Amino acid sequence: HNKQSLIDIIFQEKLKSEINYFLKKNNFYSINLPNIRSIIKTLLFNDKVDENTYIYFEKIMIAVNNYCKENNIKFTFIYLPNFYDFNKYDEKVFKILNLLNINYININKKINKNQIKDMLPSTTPGHLNEFGYKIISEIIYKSLN
Repeated sequence: HNKQSLIDIIFQEKLKSEINYFLKKNNFYSINLPNIRSIIKTLLFNDKVDENTYIYFEKIMIAVNNYCKENNIKFTFIYLPNFYDFNKYDEKVFKILNLLNINYININKKINKNQIKDMLPSTTPGHLNEFGYKIISEIIYKSLN
């Protein structure tokens, strides 16, 4: 608690650095930033999420949304669920996105739940198989058009 202002300063600097990195790669269509990803993973996959994580998530979404508006970029947040615990997701994430008027695609609500076992690899967990990625990409494509 005593170091919260220092944590906020460090976070803001890291966020600026990540956004600057994204600006240099402006021909990319998605943001794939490890530190932001870890915050989002914390939100989506942990049973107990610290309230500060929601605050950081909201700050990230505000910064990215503002950047996109300033640069006339259509921003869509894509929620890809943990397919090994498919029914688990955090409503607070969607409340924040709704509050900020950020468009999102909730794959969890668009997937045929009967297909999940066919979308998972037979060996190593963590990624989908070819069929799984095909289904997800079709959902995203249809949702964006």
